Amino acid sequence: MNNINSTEEHTGQLRDVLNIPIIIISLDDSSLSTILDNPSFFNKKEFCIIVSINKINKKKIYKAINLYRTKKLLKNITKKLKNEKNLSVKSIIGIYPSLEYPACVYELHTFAERYVYKNILPHKNSFSKKLIGYLIRKILGFPASIGALGLIINRE
Repeated sequence: MNNINSTEEHTGQLRDVLNIPIIIISLDDSSLSTILDNPSFFNKKEFCIIVSINKINKKKIYKAINLYRTKKLLKNITKKLKNEKNLSVKSIIGIYPSLEYPACVYELHTFAERYVYKNILPHKNSFSKKLIGYLIRKILGFPASIGALGLIINRE
């Protein structure tokens, strides 16, 4: 099932925060050709591709698997866009807690991410949960509590 939505069908809050056109895809949509064949977005100077992370299961291992799949999908999208459309990634954004209710939208690998991680994202009380969360964050590059990841793309 192809699940590409325009911003009109999704939350207006995210559109207002980013202020650029948005393509939202699900993690289950592995077809990159549907993204690449959408000429209305590729004619723009800047746009955003967002991948929603499925958080149905509460167990950390399933969240980690979904995060890994999301990271892999974003890498594939980046390669395809660079090779086929001559576009580059301007930045990577994280959305917490979900696309439907984006309480926090921030750029990854910046001071903003450190602030959000220390002051906004939830932290578990038990040592084992903290350790697992820390390992996931260090291995994948973003926390397990994140609800969506996005690429802000611009024309080279």
